[in-house]
Amino acid sequence: MMMRLLQSRWKENRGRPIVIYALIILLLNVPFLVDAKEPVQDLEQNISRAISILNESRHSEDGSQAVQLQELWELLVKSFDFHEFSKRVLASHWKKFSAREQEVFIDVVSRYIGDSYLRKVLDLYSGEKV
Repeated sequence: MMMRLLQSRWKENRGRPIVIYALIILLLNVPFLVDAKEPVQDLEQNISRAISILNESRHSEDGSQAVQLQELWELLVKSFDFHEFSKRVLASHWKKFSAREQEVFIDVVSRYIGDSYLRKVLDLYSGEKV
């Protein structure tokens, strides 16, 4: 059912990949952090926390990547508004979705971002300073 929904939405969007729009919006809309009184400070704190998660020696053992991914995911969920992000990705198409479709879309987008990018960060990070 979910694939059929995404395929129909894809066709309505003339085959333009929603993911590309999502990435562009992600890069341009960093200020949409949840409860960010001081966006720059909040962003710096989240980056520092993510780096400390990546650097923690207890995650260097086998099988501990799952713990590390979970901690990074929790940080991402706490600091990013996936509802607003998803709404902006779909733009005028958002209103065409039912409430249930919107929930499913938010879930799919958030899991896609988490699965794709958190794993890359985990695999590619090697102590660089940000």
